[in-house]
Parts: sequence; structure tokens; C-alpha cells
Amino acid sequence: MDVSIIIPMHNEQEALASLFPALDSLAEEMLPHRATEFILVDDGSMDATFKLAHAWADRCHHPARILRLNPREGLGGALRCGFGFAVGRIVITYDADRPYPLEDAVKLANAIDDGADIATASPYHPEGRVEGVGPGRLLPSKLANLAYRIRLGRQSGGLATYTCGFRAYRREILESILPSSQGFLATAQMMTRGLRQNLKVAEIPSVLRPRQTGTSKMNMLRTTCSHLAHLVRCR
Repeated sequence: MDVSIIIPMHNEQEALASLFPALDSLAEEMLPHRATEFILVDDGSMDATFKLAHAWADRCHHPARILRLNPREGLGGALRCGFGFAVGRIVITYDADRPYPLEDAVKLANAIDDGADIATASPYHPEGRVEGVGPGRLLPSKLANLAYRIRLGRQSGGLATYTCGFRAYRREILESILPSSQGFLATAQMMTRGLRQNLKVAEIPSVLRPRQTGTSKMNMLRTTCSHLAHLVRCR
């Protein structure tokens, strides 16, 4: 298997109507060149997310596995669960609410083929951009990423984005950077652990967009506090 794509989900039944056609289109684009599997992790959803995901997996024409965590384990727990089942030499993580163009997964995979250990989508890259995201979400995100760059100093790799969940990883390096956090800190935790190990990180410009359906699962105060605590611990 060449590529495993992992998508954590929690109460995302409204988002799935647009996610599944996007996954089907991506498979058509990638499968002629890369054997691809999809791993959808239902993180304790209370709605029809698990049922809808299973129905999609039954009718799709490419490998798809639906996993279920009950009780809920958070984003970090869902990622660790998905990583445990992934068999692709490249492992890509993506958000069910599609905040970034899914077709950029091809660029992320190509970056791993070109020698990167981690490739992250980046709206804050000079060639990236943000469309329609309100200041209530955008400002904390920008400040957090700036704080990581300052705190990490030379180890920052000059990156503009540290918290994005849309990434590709060389599967061999995953065990050394698995997150201990159960929450949204997990993505930044994995990135900082990779940078501390001097792993090669590629930053791929992308477009950040607002959620179109459903509601965000992020508790802004809790997530901000977890980032601050992690920044204090960073060396």
C-alpha cells in the first residue's frame, strides 16, 4: 500500500455529504499512480456519523476501513488509533470538515517522495492564503503559530505553520513522534517532536477555509491553555 489517509470524525454527519464525494474524486486521481486506502476513525460520535461512514465504505470502490472509539478519546486518540491500522508507506491526516482542498494531498505525498519526513499544508506560507475565516478563529491560530516559531528558535525550521492537521508523514517516523495529548494539541506536539529530532519538514502552501456545515469541536480556551503549557515545556 502506498498511501493511507486517516480522517478523525466526531459528530460530523452534516460534513460527510461533501466529504465522501471529495474522497471518491481523490481516489480516482491518486489510485492510477498510488495504491490508496482510507481509514475513517469515528471518535465516539452521538449522531449518524458511524452509520453513514459504513454505508459509504460498503459502496466505494477502493479500500476503506471504518474504526470506532467508544468512549471518545479526542483528536490525539483518534490519530493514534488510525496510525495503528495504517499500512501505507505515506500516511496522510485530514479533517472531516474539509478546511483545506483535499486535492493538495497529492502535493503532500509528492513532498514525501522528494525526501521529506513530514509535509504539512500551510495557509501561512508566503504562497498560501486564508479565505473567509473570521478573526475569532484566525487571530488565535496566527498567534499560536508565531509563538511556536519564536519558542523553537533554530529548531523551528523557519516554518510558518505548526498546528495544521492536514499533513503527510513517512510511516517509519511515526512511532517516534506519536502525540501524548488527547486533544487538538496533538498536531503541534507531533510537529515539535519531529523538529527536535531534526526530521526534514516540507511546507506546502494551501488555502484555509471556514467550516461550511456542522459546528467546530474545538474548545478555544482549553486548546489555547494546552498550547501555552506545551510551549513552556518546549526546549
